[in-house]
Order: sequence, then structure tokens, then C-alpha cells
Amino acid sequence: MSNKRKITSYFDATCCTSKRSVSADEQISKITNIVTENQVVDLVTVDLNVHDIGSYINSTLTDADRYLILKDVWIPPATFPFPLLDCNAKRGLKFKHHWLNAYKWLAYSEKYQGAFCKYCVVFSTNGGIGGQKLGTLVLEAFTNYKKAIEVFKKHANLEYHKTALLKSDNFLNVYLNKSSSIINRIDSERSESNENLGNFRAILKYKAKDIDYMKTYLETGSKNKYIIDETTDVSVKEQLTLCVRYLSGSGENVSMNESFLKFIEVQSLTGENLATVILNGLNACGIDCNNMVGQGYDGASNMSGHLKGVQTIIRETYPKALYVHCVAHSLNLAVSKASNILPIRNCLGVVEKIYCFFNSPKRQNVLLNTIEESDLDPKVKSLKRLCATRWVQRYEAVNDFIELFKFVVVSLETISSWKDTSATDATILIKALDSEFLVSLQVVNVN
Repeated sequence: MSNKRKITSYFDATCCTSKRSVSADEQISKITNIVTENQVVDLVTVDLNVHDIGSYINSTLTDADRYLILKDVWIPPATFPFPLLDCNAKRGLKFKHHWLNAYKWLAYSEKYQGAFCKYCVVFSTNGGIGGQKLGTLVLEAFTNYKKAIEVFKKHANLEYHKTALLKSDNFLNVYLNKSSSIINRIDSERSESNENLGNFRAILKYKAKDIDYMKTYLETGSKNKYIIDETTDVSVKEQLTLCVRYLSGSGENVSMNESFLKFIEVQSLTGENLATVILNGLNACGIDCNNMVGQGYDGASNMSGHLKGVQTIIRETYPKALYVHCVAHSLNLAVSKASNILPIRNCLGVVEKIYCFFNSPKRQNVLLNTIEESDLDPKVKSLKRLCATRWVQRYEAVNDFIELFKFVVVSLETISSWKDTSATDATILIKALDSEFLVSLQVVNVN
């Protein structure tokens, strides 16, 4: 009976202490290792995917984001298990890692389980001709792997993709301080003084010798005039150009200066919105608008209107800011309307009609295909509009039309065989390209 153990002995702390403690330590060690390993795996996964290009789709990018996408975007390892998507399940197709090496612009997103073009994600804003919306490889992941090679080759030859490549090179050079930005180049190359004051300013300076209050006004305080114009850039965004004209020096050494301030992207072209954008832009440059004595714009109603135009809205707050219609615009409009030579007018009208005719994706593609199939390699690939106010663009439009004239004629002949209304319009335009038109076109080009 002495060998019998009490039931309480089975709960004795000293019983099998060594065995139980070892087992517990081992279990704790195993659990710790598992947790630690899981933590390491999670951290590695986060490090790999934090730069996933999918995280930047449809979002506003900073310069730091752009640099990261271009230089440090996440690349899956060679052993990465690419998923089999439902759209490719029938053929058993998956994303192939070697595509990333074959197309350096390609980036894979684990988040979207598809491919993107990293350059177009950063810099492309429209789909090229006609400003079509962007889609696959830019805003949407590419997942149709059956046509992968075909799509990749086609994308590499798109104009907006090539433009994005150029923009990325320029961005990296500026970001890494290898070259100056465009604004800095403009400022550095602009002359700080101009000895030719012009007739009006020369007369003012001459009269100020005899009129004391005029002399005092011209020589004291800061007097600024602001020159504004807007235009649509190649990315189809409205850009406002803000310049300032001001006096520097004193006495006989007063000189007139004109400096570029900044570009401002605008979303609305109403007089109220433009006035707000202009004043905010001046304030952002640290300029006191109370010294504003002039405004210079074109004659568009939203700029010059006496009720809701920009000049009227600004003068309500700054009454000294007199509005002056841009002399260069006025001269261009006068010259444009003064010509009484009917063949010249007709010639420019036909050029404008042909531009409007090809200003559609379907017809523009015909022109592009005609250019690509020829043995010639023109510098320009599309026609420009004959703008009524931008005289430089009008000159370029005529030059580009002459360079593309052969391709235009061939394209019109191709379209004239279609079975729709475009064929009738093309036939009419071909008949308008007679000997009188050709002579007038050469006269316009020479002048």
C-alpha cells in the first residue's frame, strides 16, 4: 500500500517538472519562430508591393511619385506565381515574366493582376488623335494575354506613348538637376532691358520733362501692367500665360521691362473664373496688385467684356488697372480683314475646310496611313488650324499644309470612294484644289 500514490500527487508541481518545462519551452520557441517568420514574410511582402504601380492609377502624382514609378517601381521576382485569371482560364494563359525584359516600359501590378505602361501612367493624359480617352495599359490593367505581343507592339508605336517617353526623359533630367526647367530657361534667356522704348513711351518720357505730376507718377512707386493670354497645349489642357510689364530705375535711367511669371492651368474660361485665377496667380508670385495700372488681353468677350469680362471684374477691385487691347492681336485682325484679294481669301478658306474635314479620328487615320505607306518622311503628321488670332500658328498651318499636300490629295481620293456623306465632301474639296488655289497657296506661303 505504501507504493500507492495519492490522487493529489498527480497535481504536484515537482512531478515531471523537467519534462514539462522542456516541452513548454519547445512549444514557446516553435510559436515564436512561427510568428517571427510570418512577420518577416509580411514585411518582405509589404516592401515588395509598396511600389506597386497599381497604387498610383487614377490619382494625383507628385514629382516624388513620378520619379518612384519611373525608377523604382515594383518588379515581381522571376519565381513570382502569376495568377490564372478567369478571362484566360480557357487557354491557361498567365502573365510571362520575360515580357518585362522585352518591353522596358512595362510594369506588372499585383493589385490589379495585370500590366501597365509606366511612362503613360505618369505622363499621358489623352489617347492621341481627337483626344480619345485612355484605356488599357494606362488607366486599366492589360489582362488579355492571348494578344499580348500584338498589343505591346502597337502601344510602343503610339504617338502619345512616344511623347510620354520624351516627357519622362526631360522630367528625370530636371528632377536630378541635370538640366534647367523651361521656365528657368525662359527667365535666363530673356533680356532684362530694352533700349527701344517705343513711340508711346518715348513721348510720355519727353512730356514728363515739362509736367511735374507726370514725372512724379512715372518715377515714384511701383507701376505694373499685366499681360495675359490662354491657349490649349498638346495635352488638350488650357494654359494661362501670365506676364508682367514694369518700370525699373529712376530719373533718366527709367527702362521698361517685361518678364514671364508662370503658366497656370485653368478649368473654366468664364470671365469670373479667369479673373480669380489671374489675381491668385499674381498673389502667389508675391506681387502687390494695388500697383496694377494696366491689363492687356485679346478682344475675346470673356476677356474684354464690359459687363462680365475679366478686365471689368478686375477693375472693380483695382480701378487703376486700365484695359488695353493687345496691339499684336489688333494688328493681326486688321490685316486678316483688310485683304480684298478674293483668290487669297478662298485659298485660306479651303485650307481651313480641309483641316476641319480631317479633324475626325476616322479620316485622320486615312491621312496617317497614306503617310506611313509612302516612301517620304514628312516632318509633320497632321494639319493645323488657321487660327484667326494666333498669327504664328497660321503661318505654321500653311507650311504644314504645303508639306502634306500630296498626302492630302491621295487621302481625299481614297475617301471619295466611300459609301457615305464623307465621299461627297471629299469630292467637293478635290475640285476646289484647282490652279487658282495652287498659285494662291504659293503666294500666301511666300508672304
